[in-house]
Amino acid sequence: MQASRGAPTEVETLARRATRTLDPEAGLRALTALRARLDELEVLQVSSAVESGLPWSDIARALGISRQAAHKRYSRRAGNEGIPTGPRRMLVTAEARNAVKFAREEARALGAEVTGTEHVLLGILRCERSHATWALRALGARLEDARAAVEPTMAPCAKPAAGDEPRHPAWRGMSPHARRVLERSLEEALDRGEGYIGVEHLLLAVLRDDRGGAAQTLQRMDIDPGEVRSRLSEF
Repeated sequence: MQASRGAPTEVETLARRATRTLDPEAGLRALTALRARLDELEVLQVSSAVESGLPWSDIARALGISRQAAHKRYSRRAGNEGIPTGPRRMLVTAEARNAVKFAREEARALGAEVTGTEHVLLGILRCERSHATWALRALGARLEDARAAVEPTMAPCAKPAAGDEPRHPAWRGMSPHARRVLERSLEEALDRGEGYIGVEHLLLAVLRDDRGGAAQTLQRMDIDPGEVRSRLSEF
């Protein structure tokens, strides 16, 4: 879905909801999401500043903090959990990285040999502040129900032969379907005209794989992927 010209950004939409809604609970949710997105955008801007050669002293001055504090907070960026970022080195949000980390934890807890798209779906459902999670929950998807309904990826994946390891070290132990989801999340972000890869892009990539375990799990829960996409478009 291509972002239209002049359309309000996600930050603008969240700010409007946080300040204009008459529903206190909805306002607090919007405020929490807005705070998380602003934190992520700050990391993005600092990363761009560092890559452009701006001294840490100038970065710190713009942030209104000491040079030591700025360097300590931002000099070691977290890894991207194997999510490709493209030539523009797009930001991978903390929530998206957590979703992949949670997916690996879910796979281990369920005794799976590899992390599949079904586990990525579970990882997404564990991200409390994500629009993707809210969209799924609005359609009745709950973490415990999804765990009970988990269906493994339809196509069994053979273990890689010696010397045939995944090109990204963080992809080890992930099914081919799950690797494609990570790759497609970048495509989804670019299609939507957004300068970061978030949990919503992971979920959209998951929904594109109708043969993966996530799609089978959603079917068992009577949740239509098309309805999930529609819900996501509301955010």
